[in-house]
Amino acid sequence: MRLLQPLIPDPAAPLARPHPIAKIAAALVLMLALFITVDLVTSGIVVAALLVAARFSGLPPGSLAARAVPLLVGAASLGVFNALLSHSAVAGAAIALRIIGISLAGMLAVATIDPTDLADALVEHAHAPSRFVVGALAAFRLFPLFSREWDVLGLARRARGIEADRTIVDRLRAFPGRALGLLVAAIRRATRLALAMDARGFGSRACRTLARPRALTLPDGALVAGALVLAAGATSLSVALGTWRPLVASWCDPPPATRRGATRTAPTRSSAMGARRRRAPAGARRASRDRPARRFGRRRAGSRRHSQATPPPAPRAPRR
Repeated sequence: MRLLQPLIPDPAAPLARPHPIAKIAAALVLMLALFITVDLVTSGIVVAALLVAARFSGLPPGSLAARAVPLLVGAASLGVFNALLSHSAVAGAAIALRIIGISLAGMLAVATIDPTDLADALVEHAHAPSRFVVGALAAFRLFPLFSREWDVLGLARRARGIEADRTIVDRLRAFPGRALGLLVAAIRRATRLALAMDARGFGSRACRTLARPRALTLPDGALVAGALVLAAGATSLSVALGTWRPLVASWCDPPPATRRGATRTAPTRSSAMGARRRRAPAGARRASRDRPARRFGRRRAGSRRHSQATPPPAPRAPRR
């Protein structure tokens, strides 16, 4: 539950000053560049650039690394699974780097944005509904309270003798009961907050004004342009090296050729006949085409001679 506490960046950091819309647009550009390709060069360049950008984000390195550990574990597991499935370590590494790049771009964009600034930007520039934006902002503000209530629930259950988190097994055994208590407390808090916001007029549809209007400036456009240049440069270098593989082409790739000692499918009768016809000379193919017609003609002629040599049977006399 410590991961629910928001990261507070340094306001004077270079990546903390741009507009929230510009940060989201830059992150979407990089995520799209990584999503449409499955290669090692593009993913490696983008991940290296994001690691350099994390140094200028103003976020604490220790807290950022703690948030990135689950993402790294998930990306590594998926990379190993794909490497074993495709029998290629390069493909597994490309998948792992691709997931790390997409996750890191989203993490840097979200962690360096103040929730209040994001809500104002969505209402001012994206023209999002104010009721939805204010509700999302209130829900985001409740995330730090979940960590505190989780600790309070643990202390209360431990004082009553319900659970004891001395070992990992005890913690895993106590997790469902504590999670249920946290869910009930969150629903009650959300209900009270919704009633209080409706009573104060947050749900009205009247025209609203912005207390902190903020326009898009030239540094914001430079951030988005830098993301476009990075994505285009990484993709161009990958195409020049011949390692670029689009995602759709990787789905449509044929299975690899069978090696020596591998199981092969038995050829069908039609494929075997086609191979024999291709190997046979032209005269033999012409004779094989004419042979069924000659047999059929001899059979027809023989049946006609038989019908001419044998007279038809005489009609039987009627009985008296």
